[in-house]
Amino acid sequence: MTNGVSIARVLSAGRVPGRDRINTGRDCEVRYWTARLGCTAEELNTAIRVVGNSIARVREYVAGHRRRRLPSICMHDALES
Repeated sequence: MTNGVSIARVLSAGRVPGRDRINTGRDCEVRYWTARLGCTAEELNTAIRVVGNSIARVREYVAGHRRRRLPSICMHDALES
């Protein structure tokens, strides 16, 4: 049990941390995902604001911007959604 929450309780609630979501509250995850996706922390945060924190959706969003050869993911995208 960590922080007063047992792993059984987390699993029974269907919330397995780190499996399919990006947690921007943890610096180690931000560093990992920016390296893995080849983007900056700002671009990662913008992608999460636009599509949510699902790893698959963030990966698609970042890859889509890379395919269109945009120099960076703009805050404009985050504000439109």
